[in-house]
Amino acid sequence: MTDICIIINGHREGAMAIPSIRSAISAANHARKNGISCEIMAILDSSDPETEAIFNSWRDITHIHKINVSDLASARNFGIQHIIVTGK
Repeated sequence: MTDICIIINGHREGAMAIPSIRSAISAANHARKNGISCEIMAILDSSDPETEAIFNSWRDITHIHKINVSDLASARNFGIQHIIVTGK
């Protein structure tokens, strides 16, 4: 089981999402270096092809879910529920 899961929400940010992705990867690597298992999950809510391509290009993102709820809170809750149900 993973100790920490970082959830990144994506919509239609395109390249503007890259700093957030890099920050999440940096945090995950820091956690791992300190013995904490960490995964990065992306929830792409009503995203455009450019944003999807950018998220798909990062091998450090362990799970990518594409949904269409058009609501930030609902998208976050989807990610949290996925963690609770699957344990990852």
